[in-house]
Amino acid sequence: MSGDKTNIFNLNEQFLTAEIAARYARGAYHCRGVMNHLYNTGGLAGLAEAEHFRANPELGRKIEVDFDSELPPVSRMLEEEGTVKFTLALHDGLEIESVIIPMRRHTSLCVSSQAGCARGCSFCRTAGMGLMRNLTAAEIVAQYMTARFVFAKDIRNIVFMGMGEPMDNLNAVLTAVDILTNIYGAALLPRRISLSTCGQCQGLRALNERIRSEPEKSYHLLPLGISLHAVTDKVRDSLMPVNRQWPLAE
Repeated sequence: MSGDKTNIFNLNEQFLTAEIAARYARGAYHCRGVMNHLYNTGGLAGLAEAEHFRANPELGRKIEVDFDSELPPVSRMLEEEGTVKFTLALHDGLEIESVIIPMRRHTSLCVSSQAGCARGCSFCRTAGMGLMRNLTAAEIVAQYMTARFVFAKDIRNIVFMGMGEPMDNLNAVLTAVDILTNIYGAALLPRRISLSTCGQCQGLRALNERIRSEPEKSYHLLPLGISLHAVTDKVRDSLMPVNRQWPLAE
């Protein structure tokens, strides 16, 4: 990805509309045209010929040049019995894993929210890496775009159960949710995007506050999974350090 351009996968409809207004004095119509083209073709190439830009192809060509829509390269891939695990190589040398999982009625994608993880669960391989950094919304969305367009999978369900703790990177996670559920773009159903947490209560409270303060968003529809792994604090303490800070009662 180019370091000099704005990564378009970081921008939900609100911020992309603001960018288009500031740069080109255009508004929501063209923003929605960009999102429709981007999330239905996999990139900005050919935007000038898209329906929303037929009257102004030069604007489409400017947007193609001014924004970055390049996906991180796939560095590794393993396929077994229809399940595809792939690794993306990020711009700073870090790698993240995603898994495409065929289901009876749809295809699911397991995505990462961080490179590594700080939570230290004893049964998790990622825990041994420690936390390297949070992912950007663009790096989360890129996992979907790679599954959809590089591997040509019709992804209908996303689970945040890959590398990292989603509640430790809530702002980027919810921005990615905004982007992936936007009706002019990927148009995934909010009830098909699940957040899985080890029980990070500060993040759960922050999510609850976002639900209350932004009722127009779809956050209240997101399924939430809490990984318990034990039903007593004594056992859970030994497996999951997070339980010492936020025990089961909390």
